[in-house]
Order: sequence, then C-alpha cells, then structure tokens
Amino acid sequence: MWLLGSTALLPSAGALAQVGPGGIPVNAQPTGGRVVVGSAGITQNAAGTVINQSTDRAAINWQQFNVGSQQSVRFNQPSAGS
Repeated sequence: MWLLGSTALLPSAGALAQVGPGGIPVNAQPTGGRVVVGSAGITQNAAGTVINQSTDRAAINWQQFNVGSQQSVRFNQPSAGS
C-alpha cells in the first residue's frame, strides 16, 4: 500500500516539460499563424519557425507567439524596404 501511495500519483519524468525564463517551455513555438494581408508561408520543425514573406507587406495573426530558449524564429522578407 505504501509503494502505491508513494509512486502512483507522481507524473513520469517525460511528462514534465522543461521550462525556461518567464515560465515558457524551452520548446515553445508560435502557434496558429494565419496570413491576413499579403503573402507569406510559415514552416515549422523541431528547431524553429521560418516565415517566408513573398510580398513587400504582410500581416500575420498568431494565436500565440511564444519562443522557447531552444527555438528560433526567422523572418525572410523580399527586400530591405519590406
């Protein structure tokens, strides 16, 4: 009975997310990106998010825009005036 009570309710080590500064998980990425003006493509992988903007002006609405300490976000724009 003691063993069951001492271990059964503890989360497994894999269930605990690593948290960085500000309480943001270290692997947090922006989510729910939707282009509402102009043209852009959004790609994500395990290491980060890349936004390839193909018009000089673009607007993207994000559900959340968190960037964990082990992630990156890169905006590629067509010109310096974009």
